[in-house]
Amino acid sequence: MVATVNISTESDADFRRAFVYQTVSGVPIDLTGSAFHMRLRARAEDATVAMELTTENGRIVVLDAVNGKFELIIEQEDLERLTAGEYDQSLIRSRDGAQSRVWRGTFTLGVGPSR
Repeated sequence: MVATVNISTESDADFRRAFVYQTVSGVPIDLTGSAFHMRLRARAEDATVAMELTTENGRIVVLDAVNGKFELIIEQEDLERLTAGEYDQSLIRSRDGAQSRVWRGTFTLGVGPSR
């Protein structure tokens, strides 16, 4: 069963959120050798990608591989370029040539008053 993770943020500050990938019973999943990618689309079936977060572009950082810790990072200037609204998103893990979905959900961007 794939988890549902809905993310909300605003465009007036960097977005940084740490996660622990773990089993239902709370045991961390080792991320050694893993790469991640997440794509935001206005609708899941759209061909156009509004934003891409990957370990390669630095928007997903593995903080502690053995203990399953990673972080999503989006700088304010990137959030300001994204149109406010709700996007479909999913996080995919690649390791040893295999891909698996970690979660799916929404990414909601509001207009921050301090921008």
